Amino acid sequence: MYGGKKKKKPAQKMKQCPNGECQHEVPKRVAESKKIKPKEVFGSNYSGGKTATKKKGLTKRQEDTLKKHSAHHTPKHMSEMRKLMRGGKTFSEAHKIAMKKVGK
Repeated sequence: MYGGKKKKKPAQKMKQCPNGECQHEVPKRVAESKKIKPKEVFGSNYSGGKTATKKKGLTKRQEDTLKKHSAHHTPKHMSEMRKLMRGGKTFSEAHKIAMKKVGK
């Protein structure tokens, strides 16, 4: 009774115009238009939409904290943390991931 499948409505067909004349013709400009590719417009200057992004560095505070932290951890752990923090992770998140991945 409840939760059954709903019946699909049959697809509606477009009405035929009388006498073969139709007011719903595709405009000429639409029929003739084609998709313009960016390379055709910009030529050799087109870079494909990929722009070089500058890598984010660590702030002074992050560097200082990592320096203190490095007394207790291996260089491998520290490099992993730096990489994660440059990618946007917080100190705590980066530490937890580095501990799981490379250990102390």
